[in-house]
Amino acid sequence: MKLRKTGAFAAIIIVLAGAIMLALTNGQYHIDMATLWKLLLLKISGTDASGDLATPATVLWSVRLPRTLMALIVGAALAVGGVVFQGVMRNPLISPSFLGITHGAVFGASIAIIFFSKSAIAIEASAFVWGLIAVAIVFAIGSRGISSITTLVIAGVIVSSFFMAAGSFLKYIADP
Repeated sequence: MKLRKTGAFAAIIIVLAGAIMLALTNGQYHIDMATLWKLLLLKISGTDASGDLATPATVLWSVRLPRTLMALIVGAALAVGGVVFQGVMRNPLISPSFLGITHGAVFGASIAIIFFSKSAIAIEASAFVWGLIAVAIVFAIGSRGISSITTLVIAGVIVSSFFMAAGSFLKYIADP
């Protein structure tokens, strides 16, 4: 059993390394693997890339590597968030859309866009607050049932439907 888990983990690491290499080499400006290794060795030795390697170095270190690292960090954060969410709800099939969080956040973003401000921070803050409000409503409704997990999911579907309808109404009344 342990060997099987180790093999699966090794396969996932190999696939991840391959995806990182693909992300670093492919794009509008192609960087071949030999150039990628040269740039890596130059960076490790502390030498600046010059001549033919100046443009690939700029593309790699200024554009592709930061984006690839950010994608890895965001993906890991989403995975951890999903596991925590499923652990808190004690249900491996639960997702934010089941509990109304998604449509509550969409409703909050719609309110911010239509009535208040078009700044990104205001929209994100409103979406976050309305997502929390949706969770609070779901927990208020769902804690009244006999089987709390089942009642929680049913309450989440109800709250999700309500916020979906409210979001559709906001789209209807908004100026085109």
